[in-house]
Amino acid sequence: MVTKKQRKINYTIIGIVGFFLISILIFLSFGLQQKTVSFSNQCLLPSCDTGYKDAGTICIDLTCTRVCQKDIFGCGDYGRLKTETKSHLVTPDDRNTYKKSGSVTESSNLCYKFATATTFSVTDRKAGLFSSPSTAHEVYSREVSGLVSTDPTCSSSSSISSETSFSNGKKGDSSVRRAEGKYIGYKGATTCRAGRNSDGSEGNLQVSLIYQTAPWKVIDKETTEINCNYDCDTNRDCGSTQSGQPFCDGNNIVRETTSPICSNNNKCSTSTDTTIVESCDSGCSGSTCIIKEDDGNGNGGPIDGEISIYRFSNNQCNQETIIVTQRTSMDYDTLNECKKNILIEEGCATLGIKADRDSCCIEEGFDLYNENLSQCIVDKKIEKNILQIVITWVILIIIFILLMFNLYNIIKRKRR
Repeated sequence: MVTKKQRKINYTIIGIVGFFLISILIFLSFGLQQKTVSFSNQCLLPSCDTGYKDAGTICIDLTCTRVCQKDIFGCGDYGRLKTETKSHLVTPDDRNTYKKSGSVTESSNLCYKFATATTFSVTDRKAGLFSSPSTAHEVYSREVSGLVSTDPTCSSSSSISSETSFSNGKKGDSSVRRAEGKYIGYKGATTCRAGRNSDGSEGNLQVSLIYQTAPWKVIDKETTEINCNYDCDTNRDCGSTQSGQPFCDGNNIVRETTSPICSNNNKCSTSTDTTIVESCDSGCSGSTCIIKEDDGNGNGGPIDGEISIYRFSNNQCNQETIIVTQRTSMDYDTLNECKKNILIEEGCATLGIKADRDSCCIEEGFDLYNENLSQCIVDKKIEKNILQIVITWVILIIIFILLMFNLYNIIKRKRR
């Protein structure tokens, strides 16, 4: 008899085992999902070879696979033996003359194995007035087209048989198959070739075609796979945004930003945007604005050797005009170039171009810059996975509480 203490232990074990089983099932449902995308000619998979059928296509990550299958035909199981037999009454005139059995015409949806058999039953050895009777006979058996044949059988008895082995199984090809057999008599010895040919004998020559059939059917499938890779599923698969060095375009200092694009056919390409970094009142040279000062007569003119730069100092960027020879490593041609130095303290939000903000966030270990939140965030897919984990654990805790509550009630009732 089970004691209350033992029953309590059993219920506890059941609860713990149930908790872990449910945990494993939920983990498998959320954690082992494989990223797949629908096939849409991403990498122009070639068609299956001739004779193969398309068994479906699937794309996993950035690889697509087309499965091609071909039926392999062969012979099934062979059935019972069948015969086509014909008997012939032979005389001395029929010695060394082949007699035939009934025939079989092969069908293309069956397989065949053939063998032949010939039996000579002697009724009269026929001794002539001036000759000796037959003392031995040779019997031959074969298939008329040479599919199977055998060496002759020699015997001095009154019944001699000769049989061939079965041919290999093969698919029917509309051929007509027939067995044939003959006898030769010898005299003067009980072995055939030791004696001389006799004048012949009388008897019954039975010729049989023996065969088996099997269905010609599909016995296996041959499967091949064609793989190809396509470039991308999202823009991020094509790389990161790249910003070039500033240069002059007319009276403006501009910068080109190259952004990766995953096109509709899952091929990577790029898009280039040109952004004005600064507009110059007196023209642009190289990658800086030309500075002009009044010469005192109302005429402006460039002062040789002077350039306008942004100097980084005290965590700030200030525009200054300096002599070229006074330039330091903390001087920059554009404000945005200078602001990159204060990212560590002020964050990626200080950058003016979204592409630069995205690149900054990636360097800081995030996925992209969120304009609405004005901060770096992880990708939505990652956020979704985290949410799934949180929901999973909440469900597990609730299930565990319910199991424990149910276990408590069961134990309580047993004590009553």
